[in-house]
Amino acid sequence: MKLLDEIIDKATYLPAFPRNVPQLLDLLNKEEVDADEVVNLIAFDPSLTANVMRLCNSAFMGGSPATDLHEAVLRLGFSEVYQLVVALSSAKVLMPAQKGYGLDATELWQHSVATALAAKSLAEQTGEDASLLFTAGLLHDIGKVVLAHTLEAKYAALLSEITEHQHSLLEAEKNLLGVQHAELGGRVLARWHFSAVTVAAVWFHHDPALAKPHARIAAHVYLANMIAHFMGHGYGHPPGIGRINGQTRQGNVGDGKRGDVVRLIGPGAGSFQGEVKRGVGQVLHGEGVGTVGAEGNLLELSLDLTGDVGRGDLTP
Repeated sequence: MKLLDEIIDKATYLPAFPRNVPQLLDLLNKEEVDADEVVNLIAFDPSLTANVMRLCNSAFMGGSPATDLHEAVLRLGFSEVYQLVVALSSAKVLMPAQKGYGLDATELWQHSVATALAAKSLAEQTGEDASLLFTAGLLHDIGKVVLAHTLEAKYAALLSEITEHQHSLLEAEKNLLGVQHAELGGRVLARWHFSAVTVAAVWFHHDPALAKPHARIAAHVYLANMIAHFMGHGYGHPPGIGRINGQTRQGNVGDGKRGDVVRLIGPGAGSFQGEVKRGVGQVLHGEGVGTVGAEGNLLELSLDLTGDVGRGDLTP
């Protein structure tokens, strides 16, 4: 734990995460959600307020424009507002290039969005908390943002560990730095005051069986991460097939965990993947957007964020 905290404290680029995100997630877990409480948590942030209004009054939503934040929140629904808040808050952190991992600008963001949407879709089919899993999926690789600067000077060594020594990315990180990105990400979320289950889902997303008593939630993030990779939104870490510096690598650490994932989620885990891929593909690639309901808002959101953050127009 001490080493994790030391690395986080030395991070050159890790802005404070808005306190309203874990607070909003806690609100959604209440049996009765008070709209005024949701509005109060959003209203102090002018940029966030403007973007909630913007999404509510978009052409996709239709109807007459909402006149105030309270009306916008009621129209969108609490879960949709929460997903907008967490995405806006995460975009600025996840959008930049991560040179230590050989990632171009928006590459980490695109993978994170795909994982978040897959995790949310899985949750809706298995009865788990969709907002929690959307959050864990979106932030599952936040540890890479912390490690990326340190790895810039060691990128050649990282590639050597993976391509020449046939180590997974997790093994390479551990060998070079003494920590790996998943545990570091979990510690970051703990310091940002996320719930124990969200922390565990990120910390153990490569080995969900170790996340007891939250192993089933972590297994959803593992599977969502795998689905994002298989859809082409991956970049060279397990599970499945990844890419580092243009090189395709198969059989990384994590492949042997799939049996655990099926056991933890249930026998339907494998059958869910095709439906989840189709749903995520619709949202990310605009296939049949008119038929996907609320997911269409996330398509619009992800496209808008990609442009806005790249231009510096948003300050999550």
